[in-house]
Amino acid sequence: ANRKIYNEGSKAPELSGMGTTVVAVLVAGDKLSIVSVGDSRLYRFRNGSLEQLTSDDTWLASVLGAKEAEDADPGHPLRHVLTSVVGTKDDLKPESREEDLRSGDTFVLCTDGIHGRLDSAALVSLLASATTAADRADKLVSEAITRGTTDNATALVITVS
Repeated sequence: ANRKIYNEGSKAPELSGMGTTVVAVLVAGDKLSIVSVGDSRLYRFRNGSLEQLTSDDTWLASVLGAKEAEDADPGHPLRHVLTSVVGTKDDLKPESREEDLRSGDTFVLCTDGIHGRLDSAALVSLLASATTAADRADKLVSEAITRGTTDNATALVITVS
């Protein structure tokens, strides 16, 4: 996908520099394989606790560290400056890892239109207030829109049975 976007962007000046972020998972047996580039995120909601499983590829996170970047001023001018993006260079090394699955785990894949408007407390509250994966995804997107997101607000929720 990276090379395809990069090659298309190289063909026409108006497409130069185009890119995207990605977070993806593969479920195989009792394992979850994760890959991410950019600032789309994967969270795990387990036993009422939320854990971010991916790292943001942002300038602020690379300078301050993930936790400090999350706590930084929401209006910081470099908050959303990406350091790694799908399609902006020929070779790309995405972040990848593997996690064990447990019955009852809920995984949330989302864009910055969601996590940029909903802090951890809001995410936990919304995830705990719905019972199905579809309802959880709908609530996350609806609340981000209600809170005035101006970015793509996409959420995919997976619950392990």
